[in-house]
Amino acid sequence: MDIATMIFYIILFLIAFMIARIIMKIMRGY
Repeated sequence: MDIATMIFYIILFLIAFMIARIIMKIMRGY
């Protein structure tokens, strides 16, 4: 696995983590 692919997956993971946090916050709001 090359560096570019690793960076791509790290960014993808961070975005997914942020979306999950937002969803959790919305769920707790209601």
